[in-house]
Amino acid sequence: MISYLDDIEEADDNHPVMKLIMENEQELEIFEKNNYDFVNKIINKDPELFEQQKQTIKNLVINVKENEEFKENFIKQVNSGKYLP
Repeated sequence: MISYLDDIEEADDNHPVMKLIMENEQELEIFEKNNYDFVNKIINKDPELFEQQKQTIKNLVINVKENEEFKENFIKQVNSGKYLP
């Protein structure tokens, strides 16, 4: 794992997370807390979160099926991240 982490290129200063770190440390702390809370809710099988996620997925499927512009943008977004580790 250490050699893997050593081989990863440093993030570009224009990366959204790097901008977040450099521009506003408090925003990063809020992001970390929200992410931590989200993961804990998943681990604890929070029914409210599961319902929210289910509804989000339903809305995504509906938009992809019914809105061609949304579908094209969604495909571009997915393809832009396909080489991320």
